[in-house]
Amino acid sequence: MKRKLREKMMIRKFAIAISLLTGCRAGAIDPVSIGITPFQPIQITVADIQLVPYCYRVCGFNLAFIYGQIPETAGLSITLGDSMVKNQYGLQIALVNETETYSAGIQLALINYAGINRGLQLGLTNYTENRPADRAVWLPNLQIGLTNFSGRVRKPVPPNSNRAFQIGFVNTATRGIQVGLINYNAESIFPWMLLFNYSRDKTTAY
Repeated sequence: MKRKLREKMMIRKFAIAISLLTGCRAGAIDPVSIGITPFQPIQITVADIQLVPYCYRVCGFNLAFIYGQIPETAGLSITLGDSMVKNQYGLQIALVNETETYSAGIQLALINYAGINRGLQLGLTNYTENRPADRAVWLPNLQIGLTNFSGRVRKPVPPNSNRAFQIGFVNTATRGIQVGLINYNAESIFPWMLLFNYSRDKTTAY
């Protein structure tokens, strides 16, 4: 029994070693599939050439030229071009930021996009779909820019989609506080307002 257990452990370690040496592409073994989520403290990318394989999360510093594609970043991420990540925690700086699923931190770019924003977007154009989320619903969705878009501006508003706080010339949101020249707020008593608009989250206490 103990011998079989040792053999299984040896196979597991060998699989991990092969994966780490060969990367996660071209049919290599994916560490995630065997219960390992690898990460590296640093990643450097030039177009499609990466210092470490794509499958690694970056917990520390990420630097990319032209564009960078990473599953997850935590810390400081700088891209001289288009930054494409699934989740980001920390500071993401680029010409264009694209966070597919979840952003908890600061996005700084000409154009910022996040599926779910639980932090600050600072740029010329900021957009978040404000999808429903079951984590960190108490964190704000902050947007500062010329044009800010939060959520798909239609009713009914999905539950667990947090309210926005927007400062800009043109603001659109499903709910929240807005300061700008033109403000559209789907749940406000007066959806279209100049200079200021507000609506309370009808599904929660705030």
